[in-house]
Amino acid sequence: MKHFALTGSVYLSFFLFFAFGPSAGAQSIDDLDFYIDEYPPYNFIENGQVTGISVDLILEILKMTGSRSGREDIELVPWARGYNYALTKKNIILFVMTRTPEREDLFQWVGPVASSNMVLVARKSSRIKIDSVDDIREYALGAVRDDIGEMLLRRLLGDGIEISLTNNGINCARQLNLNRIDLWSYEENVAFWFIKKAGLDPDDFEVVYSIEEASEWFALSRRTDPAIVEQLQDALDRISSRTRKRILNRYLK
Repeated sequence: MKHFALTGSVYLSFFLFFAFGPSAGAQSIDDLDFYIDEYPPYNFIENGQVTGISVDLILEILKMTGSRSGREDIELVPWARGYNYALTKKNIILFVMTRTPEREDLFQWVGPVASSNMVLVARKSSRIKIDSVDDIREYALGAVRDDIGEMLLRRLLGDGIEISLTNNGINCARQLNLNRIDLWSYEENVAFWFIKKAGLDPDDFEVVYSIEEASEWFALSRRTDPAIVEQLQDALDRISSRTRKRILNRYLK
């Protein structure tokens, strides 16, 4: 009986084929896992489906690239969870995310999606006036955990500052209304959206301090093929200004 002797290279080939398949390592846009948090008007749930400025933009991008992924592939999760996924896993796209120097090297970026204004919101009845950064220290502060609002407060005031952290914007709005915090650090449009969603009157609240003007982006994990990032950016760049304006007006007008 004749025996077939497998060489080391043949063993390796068999191992690679059965472990990874014939297209091991190949990545495409369809390999991405899409995550958002509730951050209206950029991304949120309405009538049981994900929607918003960034969702509409990514769907346009997917259409232009010929991807099979769609709205049903976008999953809403708490921000801290999505942020951890984007930091630690491969082929993750999380949006939207404010692009900052602290985050620059942690992710790959596609955008910008829109400009934003990071502010401190207070109850009008509190009559808070902020003339300098030091004035902020006098008040009870609130933010969403791992959100840019928390990051900016710590940049301004130091890591030792006490901040009441919640999982989402609506809880911050409620804490502000109940006097559990005095100042809420968040994006201006999103903050007032959540105030309305909480059943509160936006006229009872006001911006008392502008922390920083910024921009919102799609953030991709570092372990994502850069060629995918380039594909997404190229598609976004090819979306006409008319289409982008129509999407923005759909949610901001």
